[in-house]
Amino acid sequence: MARAEKGFTLLEVLVALVIVATGIAATAQAMGALTGRTEALETRMLSTWVASNRLAENRFTRSWPGLGGYQGEVSQGGRTWYYREEVVATPDPDIRRLNVYVYSDEARQDQSGFLFGFLTKP
Repeated sequence: MARAEKGFTLLEVLVALVIVATGIAATAQAMGALTGRTEALETRMLSTWVASNRLAENRFTRSWPGLGGYQGEVSQGGRTWYYREEVVATPDPDIRRLNVYVYSDEARQDQSGFLFGFLTKP
């Protein structure tokens, strides 16, 4: 009587490798997507901070900017951000709306943040 050999056949080993490789590929793809979302979230958060800081600075200095647009750049989180401020009249002559647009590129094409607030006449 012949004794049955114990162990895996080559086909069983290949099927197991395909299953493991598929799992590793799916995990790598999920990690890549997570990294991309994390970077986008960081960009959005930092650009919102830039806009918030610009509003706070305008309020703190009690400035009364003229109507129109202003541009500048600022460093935040180890990156350079470019902003455009737009001062708009409101129905109350003692209040102005300040729109702050934040961009990650100097050409101001890639808007990454926006915030608005109101300034009162000093």
